[in-house]
Amino acid sequence: MADGLSVRTVVERLLQRDIPDQIGETSGVQFELTGMRTTNLHLPSAAMKNDVITTKGGGVSMVGKYRFTYGRLLSGDGDFDVIVSGLSLVISPPIRHRNQNARHPRVTHVNSHGDQRNPNNADRDTLMRLVHHGHVECTARSVKIKFRGKSARLCGFLTKVFSRWIISQLQISTAEFVKSWFREEPDMSSIALMALFAMNDDNAVGK
Repeated sequence: MADGLSVRTVVERLLQRDIPDQIGETSGVQFELTGMRTTNLHLPSAAMKNDVITTKGGGVSMVGKYRFTYGRLLSGDGDFDVIVSGLSLVISPPIRHRNQNARHPRVTHVNSHGDQRNPNNADRDTLMRLVHHGHVECTARSVKIKFRGKSARLCGFLTKVFSRWIISQLQISTAEFVKSWFREEPDMSSIALMALFAMNDDNAVGK
């Protein structure tokens, strides 16, 4: 099935993509996050209303290495695991088009097989407009971090610091990935879009 193949391709690219090393400072903590990679994806369900796609229930798991210093006396390094839940996307038309259909709301629900209950509500033209001109936003509800290594006990106070930072960076990087996917492969994007966002919440794809 074309939709399933397109979704699988997108998932594989997400799992294989490089996550840039991060060096920064927040709340007095200097840190480095390196060797990060995505290990598992939990694909969201989706609905369309007024030509806006909204998703819910997505998630992602990552692993990597950390190093931090706090002042002159406190430092450590090791490995970490991250589980992000409540990952959601909103893909909407450009501002100038957002009110065109406000008086005629349309709702489309898609099942886990990518089959539209009302195929007239999500036509190819609508999807292509979103692919070529859509505005993409990403939000994440929560992050769980597990630190490993000799410095793990020192990292309790870093959990909130890293959680805020990881959520912020993940929201940005996920939105940028979707935008680049749309830009580089608009045809595949339009085919896979509804199937990708309509996967059942219980499905997860990983390696």
